[in-house]
Amino acid sequence: MRKLLTLLLAICFVFTLSAAVGIAEENTGGGNKVIFFGEDDYLSRLTVANNKLYLLFPSGLYEYTPEGNKLITDDENVTTADFLISGDGKLYAISAMENLTLREVVLGEKAEVKELLTTDNYDELYLINPVIKDGFLYFNISRSEIIKLDITTGETKSLNVGVFTYFDVMEDGNIILLREADDERRLDVYNPDTGENTLFGKVAPDAYIGYLLYDSSKGSALMLGLGNIYEAKNGEEAKVIYNYLQGDVMSAALYKNGVALLSDDTLIIRDYSAPKSEKSLTLLYNMGRGHEWRDFILNNPDTELNLISAINTSSEERFINDMVTKSDTVDVFILKDTNLLSAIKNKGYFTDLSENDKLKTQYADMYPAFMRAFGTGDKIAAFPKECFIETLCYNKQAFEEFNLTVPETYDEFFDLCINWLENPPENSENYIMDPFMSGFGVNLENMFLTYCAEMVRNDKTIDFSGEDIHRLLEKYRKIEELHEIDTDYDSEKKHMFYTYALSILDENSDYGYMPLKFYKENTAAILSPMSEFSGLEYFVVNPYSKNAEDTYKLILSYDGKRETPSKAVLYTSVVGPIENPYYKEHMENFNVRLEELKESLEKADDFEKQDAQNNLDDFVEYMSHYERTAKWELSESASEIYRGMADMIYIESYNPFQALIMSEPELMQGADTMPIDMLLGSIDSKIKLLETESK
Repeated sequence: MRKLLTLLLAICFVFTLSAAVGIAEENTGGGNKVIFFGEDDYLSRLTVANNKLYLLFPSGLYEYTPEGNKLITDDENVTTADFLISGDGKLYAISAMENLTLREVVLGEKAEVKELLTTDNYDELYLINPVIKDGFLYFNISRSEIIKLDITTGETKSLNVGVFTYFDVMEDGNIILLREADDERRLDVYNPDTGENTLFGKVAPDAYIGYLLYDSSKGSALMLGLGNIYEAKNGEEAKVIYNYLQGDVMSAALYKNGVALLSDDTLIIRDYSAPKSEKSLTLLYNMGRGHEWRDFILNNPDTELNLISAINTSSEERFINDMVTKSDTVDVFILKDTNLLSAIKNKGYFTDLSENDKLKTQYADMYPAFMRAFGTGDKIAAFPKECFIETLCYNKQAFEEFNLTVPETYDEFFDLCINWLENPPENSENYIMDPFMSGFGVNLENMFLTYCAEMVRNDKTIDFSGEDIHRLLEKYRKIEELHEIDTDYDSEKKHMFYTYALSILDENSDYGYMPLKFYKENTAAILSPMSEFSGLEYFVVNPYSKNAEDTYKLILSYDGKRETPSKAVLYTSVVGPIENPYYKEHMENFNVRLEELKESLEKADDFEKQDAQNNLDDFVEYMSHYERTAKWELSESASEIYRGMADMIYIESYNPFQALIMSEPELMQGADTMPIDMLLGSIDSKIKLLETESK
């Protein structure tokens, strides 16, 4: 069944593909370009040959021109290639899935694809940006060994160059290598004839590098990473010479007076000789990706957007440092630590976003929890970016089948888990009782965060030395001893508990929300998870920024990126029913497939009939489930359920345990095995110290 569903989703995806390569571009003046391509035909590789830029898409290989891309070939051997490279004025495609196959794309009035060689001599191919130079193909099969292959004869030479991260080939056949050893990073030139290494340049240990290019015209090395273009030469330390729209660099090549690079799914062309934009905006965001800001870039072509990351520190620490020094380098910060909000508001470390009427209107539409968190008086100090808030959920069918009461407190939840694990009900083998699989809500760190938030919210004393928290931890340890990890990942078993984001589940969902409290009489405190990749993120505009109007536009532009469930969590006006925009298209495709399966059943012989019937039954079941659960992007009942829970969201002004784990990241290491009294006593004393210092 699961394999069938995977196939069905793949079918839906294929139905939506288009062969067209649509582009939309932003000019920042003087030849600097940021070009976005349609999601249906993504850019996978690029290279430059004879001063022309070539782009590889699933639909074909194209020559880039400002007027529009020119199709060179749609040969499958090229469009499915793993690498597109150039060398000696020629264009090549490399496939390296099962063996290494090199093909030349012979350019002309009609391009010809010619297979040059295939080799299966290597068990592993790392292929960090293979290079062709003077008739040789260079590729690495490990982090220390490069193969030099003669394209004409097929002869190979193994070069044991020593451990490296990236490489390129210089005009004299020497190899430039980026090396990392302990705290030292350096660029070496390796001589294949003598085996000697010569220092070419130094690289700061905290500089992230994701690509290396050698520029023979300047005798310098270019390194790309986290939105920065570094240049190194003459044995000196690499310096940032330019920026690009941040993302993971998948492919890059020297192009005209600069560099062309593929950053995530975006083509960026940087011309060093072009004058810099008169207007620019700098955004600090450690997890930032350029495509998130597509709307802003396209609608503000005269403003160059720079994405940067906090190097060797957190975004929050960089923010605090910039406020203390009154730096205006960063215009907009994206932060995650909600504990910092109170300091931001109290010290005035923000530009008041209520100065913008549209932001003010959106803020007024927010649920009270967010208005309290981000506003102060009649000012708006911060504005939410991502709003992913989840809570523990229970399996409705299981609870009905076994006549279970939905727990309200951690005590009740742990008791239910222990009773089930010690005395599994009859016919319960199709359910997985693994509360730790659900993540948020039942791991110690998030449980302690929730405990502190609930106690603060209800004006009660936080006491990690008390009997109640001790008892809960004993039960937690008991469940750890009793539960077994289910490794049958392909089974049809269902989890008793799982986590889902708020506003997702409705009356037809298999799971129901189950926010847990520590005390029944308390008001619950649903938190944003402390996660690097999810949770609550928010914008803060630097009070020292000189680009306030552009920062407003940037924040407003992100609203178009938010999915409907995320908007529904924030805004009271976003309510269901809102139909899934892909629902009708998918159902049409499903109905076509349904008729095909029915026809297959009619034509099946006696031997094939049972399999054909099973396929049809599985498909009908899937269609029914899809129709029931996927029709609405936001259903009416999902809105009603969320409205009843919105007041439980608590973005606390200060959570001492959150402050503790931010200052001591190693605090919870070994917590699962540490004696309970020792663990709780240590946390209690540290929190009391924090509370004393905060006064």
